[in-house]
Amino acid sequence: MTAGTHYGLGPAGETQHKDTLAACTHPDCADAATAERDGTVRALTVKQPYAFAIAEGFKPIENRTRRTNHRGKIYLHASKAPRKGVSIVRYSRDAARRLDELGGSGNFWNAVDAVPSRFYTPHSTLACSAVIATARITGCHRAGDGCLPACEAWGEPDAWHWEISDARPLATAVPAKGFLGLWRPPVSLVQAVREQLGEPR
Repeated sequence: MTAGTHYGLGPAGETQHKDTLAACTHPDCADAATAERDGTVRALTVKQPYAFAIAEGFKPIENRTRRTNHRGKIYLHASKAPRKGVSIVRYSRDAARRLDELGGSGNFWNAVDAVPSRFYTPHSTLACSAVIATARITGCHRAGDGCLPACEAWGEPDAWHWEISDARPLATAVPAKGFLGLWRPPVSLVQAVREQLGEPR
C-alpha cells in the first residue's frame, strides 16, 4: 500500500477504492476529504481488546447502539479499562496469533493509568487510555440489512454496524482521556498524532 492510498469499501461493499482520498470520485470519499481539510476529524473510544483488533486491521466492524452519518478519518482511542474475559480467537485466529506475538491480553492492565506505565510500555496497539491508531468510517448499516462478510464474525445482532477501514497503528500510543460516541479531539491531541504521522500541523 502506497502512502496516501485508501482502501475503503464501495457503496455496496463490492469494490474497493484504490486511489488517494483526495482524488477518489466516490461521494463518501469526497465528503471525507472535505471534512479532513476542514479539520473535522473525530475520535472513537473502544474497549480493549477490540481496539487492538481494529488498529491491527482484523476488525472492520464496530458495534454501536446508534447509527452514524460520519464518514472519514477518525482517531481510534482505547479506553482506560479493558473488557474482561474476551477470547479474541472466537472472532479471528489471525488476530489471536498477533495478540500472542505482542504479549497477550494480560499486558492491557499494565497501561491502565498511563502510557507508558511505571513498569512497562506495551506495544502501541495494546495500550489503554490512549489514541492507538487512525482509521476511517466508510459506512454504517443495521444488523441484517446490507451486512458485509466481516459481519458474520464481528457483527452483533440488534446493533448498528459501523464499517471501518484503513487502520493505521501509531508507533507510540498518545495518552488521552476518552468520551462516549464520536468526540472532537483537542488541538494538542491532533497535533501529537499528526506529528507522528508526518502530517502538517
